[in-house]
Amino acid sequence: MQNSIFLIKILNQDIIAAIAKQLHNGSIDPNSLKEHFGTEMDVYSTVNVFQGEDLFSKFPDAKAVEGQGKTVAGDTYVGVCPTHPGVRDFALEKVRNLIAEGVRGIWLDHLRYPTIWESQTHEIFDTCYCDRCLKLFSEEIDESIDGATLEDKVLLIDGSFYIEWLDFKIGQINSLVKSIKDEIVKSGKDIKLGIFVVPWEEKDYGSGMKRLLGQDLISLSGVADVISPMLYYKEIGESPEWIKEKISYYWDLGISVVPAISLANSSPDVLTELLNTMSVSASNGVIISRY
Repeated sequence: MQNSIFLIKILNQDIIAAIAKQLHNGSIDPNSLKEHFGTEMDVYSTVNVFQGEDLFSKFPDAKAVEGQGKTVAGDTYVGVCPTHPGVRDFALEKVRNLIAEGVRGIWLDHLRYPTIWESQTHEIFDTCYCDRCLKLFSEEIDESIDGATLEDKVLLIDGSFYIEWLDFKIGQINSLVKSIKDEIVKSGKDIKLGIFVVPWEEKDYGSGMKRLLGQDLISLSGVADVISPMLYYKEIGESPEWIKEKISYYWDLGISVVPAISLANSSPDVLTELLNTMSVSASNGVIISRY
């Protein structure tokens, strides 16, 4: 039994109703769906890239340094530095294992600089200013990042190297995606590569997608097969109508998406309505989680 399902192809009304009922009852049984409707169910997996207590335990020097000195963690969230070579190699290792297992799709989660956005009491972080990141950035721009305090260095970057800093962070994220894509291509297997992205727009948090998260949707969509904005409307206090607005936003950007939606504690009627919305929207499918 599964707690999430990837629907890359839009399904008919009977299957939509059956999935909505299974989600409401607690979990999804791909085998029963295949048995009743003759629908093939491929196995897709996610890779948690830059988040997790296990990563911090494995790589204690991967702690992300926040510009204002905030602790980069929450009740169930621990963000790590995206430039840490051990963390990056560990993600590649997990991808190689999944390729060997024969999955048909790999979705990258937490492929970004740390922040906690999935609730109404979110915590926005500005990272990472660890010694490793500052050294790499200094080498990339061939400039010294001097300052007596962390605040001095943050202000110097923001005031003198703002665009270069955005490019540096985006480059760190993009380079790992390209390495993962290379592993898939090298395998010779038909495996989709997807990326979960935070559903911020360009104006949100002062270009926060690029400046804070290092996620550039245009460049990511040029490497990945699927972009999946996480449209968790309940968690952030939005209505189902917000999902339609977001899909229109990505359509206007010219980015084809397969949104991810969380349907925990939703009624069968709401589930069916949302699935129908996906089936007639500009999205190419939907990823459903009951969490």
